Amino acid sequence: MKPDYLDAYNNLALALEKQGKRSEAIRLRRRARETHQQVRSLTPSGTAPEKLEKRYREANAKRARSAYAHYQQAISWYQKGEKDKAIALCHQVLLAHPGHSETMNLLGVCLQNTGKLAEAVSVYREAIALNPQNINLHNNLGSALHSLGHEEQALACYEKAITIDQNCADAYYNAARIMEVQDRREEAIAYCKKAIAIKPEAKFYNELGIYYQRCGNLAEAARQYEQAISLKPNCLEAICNLGMILQKQGKIAEALGQYRQALAIKPDYPEVYYKMGLAWGEQDKLAEAIASPCVLPTPRSACPIIQQPSSSLFAEPICWRCGWNRAI
Repeated sequence: MKPDYLDAYNNLALALEKQGKRSEAIRLRRRARETHQQVRSLTPSGTAPEKLEKRYREANAKRARSAYAHYQQAISWYQKGEKDKAIALCHQVLLAHPGHSETMNLLGVCLQNTGKLAEAVSVYREAIALNPQNINLHNNLGSALHSLGHEEQALACYEKAITIDQNCADAYYNAARIMEVQDRREEAIAYCKKAIAIKPEAKFYNELGIYYQRCGNLAEAARQYEQAISLKPNCLEAICNLGMILQKQGKIAEALGQYRQALAIKPDYPEVYYKMGLAWGEQDKLAEAIASPCVLPTPRSACPIIQQPSSSLFAEPICWRCGWNRAI
């Protein structure tokens, strides 16, 4: 074993470049130089081979501890919302430990959450080439590809994650969302149920409720929303969706109760004010309906009731208060 064998490092770097992995090749060459200089600094003349090996192991262990500390700090920066700082630390870790799958995954997530989707896809793919059995990498690659509009490629990533681990609930859930968009609703429902069987979560029940509601099965949709709320009492999407079901069933007082509960969680939720206005209107309580604000901070073209994306099912083309029509 010769840890400072520069020719071996160089040959490996050339091979990586031929595979199109230029960034990894650059990191490897840097590591080669650092290792060579480190070994030379630990090798005074007359040092016994066993002592040299011991010193190298100690230096390598120290470097590993430092890299792990940087990785943990990168996680901390990410959790605090400091994505750029997390990205910088991830690069430092990968200089010392090229191909470290957890760090590459974190780097991809940070890039993805800062809108650098193409770079994130590149990092995930490079990491998968080194760690093909890592389900998190396949799942996150699918998420990035989905955001780029590559639905079929994303679905293939989720299916690959499921092939590796049939208990990957998130992969079933993510695949179901694509199937729903592709009008494969029965498959989407089946996959959502599999996700719930593996790991019951509020967002899975809410998603399943949406599929049933779109099928016209309001009673089953309501049951799914109620289950989501029982698991997560502040699940805003499920609360709003249940309110809409109750409103369609003519249970206006109960629907208003759901909307009030939603506003207690998020007071600046314009879609809820909109639905409350409709509910009051259905009861011929026009004064209350008019009092339900549209919350317009800017010109009508930016009406938040129409523009704000949501995982709830609120989707009306015309704002009852300001009259803005997104079709115009």
